[in-house]
Amino acid sequence: MLEAERQVPDWWAEATSAVARMRAVALVSEAVARVATAVAREVNLERMVAAVLDQAVMTLGARAAHVYLVAEERRELHLVGQRNLPSDLVLRLARVPFDAPFLAGRAASTRQIQVVEDVATLDPVLTVARDILSRTGSGSILSVPLVAFGRLVGVLTYTLPQPHHFTPEELAALHTIAEIFAVGFANAQAYEAERRLRVQVEAVSHAALAISEEFDLRAVLQTIVEQARVVAGAQYAALGIMSADPEQPFDPWVFSGLTPEQAAAAGTGRHPRPVGTLGVVARAGQAVRVADIRQHPAFAGLPPQHPALTSFLGVPIRYQGRSVGNLYLANKVGGEEFTAADQQAVALLAQHAALALEHARVHQQMAAEIAERRRAEAQLHATAAELERSNAELQQFAYVASHDLQEPLRMVASFTQLLARRYRGKLGPDADEFIAYAVDGATRMQRLIEDLLTYSRVGTRGRPFAPTDAAAVVDQVITDLEAAIRESGATVTRDALPTVLADPVQLGQLFQNLISNAIKFHRDAPPRVHLSAERRDQQWVFSVQDNGVGIAPEHLDRIFVIFQRLHTRQEFPGTGIGLAICKKIVERHGGRIWAESQPGQGTTFFFTLPADLSPLG
Repeated sequence: MLEAERQVPDWWAEATSAVARMRAVALVSEAVARVATAVAREVNLERMVAAVLDQAVMTLGARAAHVYLVAEERRELHLVGQRNLPSDLVLRLARVPFDAPFLAGRAASTRQIQVVEDVATLDPVLTVARDILSRTGSGSILSVPLVAFGRLVGVLTYTLPQPHHFTPEELAALHTIAEIFAVGFANAQAYEAERRLRVQVEAVSHAALAISEEFDLRAVLQTIVEQARVVAGAQYAALGIMSADPEQPFDPWVFSGLTPEQAAAAGTGRHPRPVGTLGVVARAGQAVRVADIRQHPAFAGLPPQHPALTSFLGVPIRYQGRSVGNLYLANKVGGEEFTAADQQAVALLAQHAALALEHARVHQQMAAEIAERRRAEAQLHATAAELERSNAELQQFAYVASHDLQEPLRMVASFTQLLARRYRGKLGPDADEFIAYAVDGATRMQRLIEDLLTYSRVGTRGRPFAPTDAAAVVDQVITDLEAAIRESGATVTRDALPTVLADPVQLGQLFQNLISNAIKFHRDAPPRVHLSAERRDQQWVFSVQDNGVGIAPEHLDRIFVIFQRLHTRQEFPGTGIGLAICKKIVERHGGRIWAESQPGQGTTFFFTLPADLSPLG
């Protein structure tokens, strides 16, 4: 009986201990369920961190808690959230390496839970952990690595008010909670990455749309710098385009994120030549990304009115292999450093800035060409108006020449001819010679006026174009020139000639002038003239070939200019207008005229007429 009574307290103690363990397991299980529920409801990284910290304080009874995310490439831990830490400790713990003297670093390096159950047993080396315990009035501290899918994503550290011995069940539950936290963080990071990617795509699309729709370079660059600030999550952003001389200021210079006062202090339009860290990006043509610009070796300080800067990202804008400007971002929102993904996205926007420069250059060139074209059109209109006025004056001159001038000229010619007939041989040889000069001058003046009148009326008195048989026109011209042909002993022949769209009267004038010239400018041998035509693509090429005196090649361009004569009137009569009339007729018909010749070997005149018989539009 006594033995049984002695065993009761042991049994009761064991039962009490078992009940306590069961209650602890139940509480931990309840905590796991609450944590899992809280994490499952949230995908936003910032709110996820807040939920983890709240559960650490409420569910686990923590005195203080803080969460790090891992920057694996730098083997650093970045503080992303905390509860109940003194502000100076928050600044101290904002960015710490794995090998710093604190418990979270060991948890990150070993991927094992690090526990100090009693502040009295704390390793003296862990000075940071001692500060956390003493400043928060805690008795124990625990750092849990957050590993998801085999990847370390962060560390959760929290303190308890009193020293605490963690049972195997509690440590197992903490492992489970840590896994839930880690998966939640990984999901939130994936969601954040997807959101950032969507923002980047939208920003790049917005920039591309601005380039395609906006012709104002400053407006496009303003859009790009604002989108860059959104993409990288920066507090401030600026973009500058350099002149050809890198020593000159940025022009233009645009920025985003500044208050009106800061913008006024920073100035608009131009920015001084980039120096310091900005100058490094400009001169090296390479991106610069630092956690704290103030620690960069080239940092040259900031003006008093300039906002404080910490994290910095500078990306060059390159065009055709050279740096033409820079895109700067500062103060990553949240306090962390700009990432490689930020740099890549901003570099893409920098390429769009280069495209905007090219787009603006092309637009300016097009605008200049349009302005030049408009100037040329205005000049053309003015020339056309002047030509119209000149034509009107010419028509008026033709009217005067045909009426007012010819009438007195006919009287002069008539009276001088009357003098020649009535007083020839009566007034002496000199008088006969003078009268002969007067008769010849009046006759030549009449012929000159008639030729000028013909020349002036080519474009104004011409008939409408109609299908015209060139062979019939040539045959009629040969008939009209029968007297000249017989007198000179000339032979005029032709091949088959086509039907062309022409003014029949002017086509007759053209052939008559060319055949007459071929007969007139002959050598001692009787003139031989041959006409032919050849189809070349969309035009007929007519030729009028003779065996006359020929023309030196250097004079071939002069013969179609009005009043240009290669011979004296004593050698060959004429006014020097006939070939000018031929040229004007051919050009009115949409063709061209030229000649090939050598002195003493005859001359061939060529002219073209369209082969299409459709009426001209």
